[in-house]
Formats: sequence, C-alpha cells, structure tokens
Amino acid sequence: MMKTRIWSGVTVVVVLMTWLLIDTYVTAREPMVQEQGTARETVLAAYPSMEISETTTYYGDVAVQVIRGQYEQEPHIAWVFPQEEGSKIVLRKESDGVSKTALIDKVKTERNPEKFLSVKLGIKDEKPVWSVVYIAQDGRQYYEFYAFQTGEFIESISLKRTT
Repeated sequence: MMKTRIWSGVTVVVVLMTWLLIDTYVTAREPMVQEQGTARETVLAAYPSMEISETTTYYGDVAVQVIRGQYEQEPHIAWVFPQEEGSKIVLRKESDGVSKTALIDKVKTERNPEKFLSVKLGIKDEKPVWSVVYIAQDGRQYYEFYAFQTGEFIESISLKRTT
C-alpha cells in the first residue's frame, strides 16, 4: 500500500514537471512563431504566387526572418526585416547566390575548420550574407560572414573556447 502511494506521487510529480517544461518551451517560442507568421504574411502580400517551403529566424544585429520558397518557378530566398524596420523585404533567386555546399567547401579549403557548428543565411548591414560558425584547429570558435551573392569574405569574429 505504501509503495503504491509513493509510485503514485512520483508519477504525479513527473507528469507535472513534464507539463511545466513543455508549457515553458511553447510559451518561450510563441513570439518567434508569431514573427515568422507575420513575415510569411508580409511576403505573400508582396509576392502572392510565392510557395513558401521554410521559414527560419536569424539573430544578428536585428532578428530577421529568412523565408525560402518557389517564386516564378524558381527557388527564391526572402529576408524579412521586423515590423519596426518597416517590413522591408529583400528577395533574391537562390541561383544568384553562392550555395551552402559551395560555401562550406570554400571555408574548408581556406580555413580548415575542425568542426562546423552552423552555416545559415542571415543579414549584415542590410545585405544578405552567409553566417558560418565553426571551431578552428586552434580551438577558437569563429563567427564569419560571407556575401550571399559572391561568397566574398566580409568579417570574422573569434572567441576563445572555455570547454
């Protein structure tokens, strides 16, 4: 009888903790999900025939929504600035820029990183960029920016890793 009460109590605590964690996660993501929805609506209002396939958020100087999709039968990428910035949209054909694979190959050749942490589209000084984060052979973590259209190196920031 006592064992049943203990297990019942443990089960209730586990269920409550799980619910609390899920609720916290959903609540924390809610503003980002709303911003992505607003960005999708903004792009569809400007380009009604665009078929959106993916929306991500890039956190740089400002949080920008990056939207991928088909427009005029070609893959396009739209960078949507926040409402406070006047909902500016920068739209480019994917083929007008350097591909993620080509950029990774370039960074591997030029920098010889130990490990890539992320490679994603972003904005720097209101221009489309590739943001590359990697761990170098010297153990430092590098944040580098490359022009989306040319793949030209723009800037590098490095941090000493403490782990």
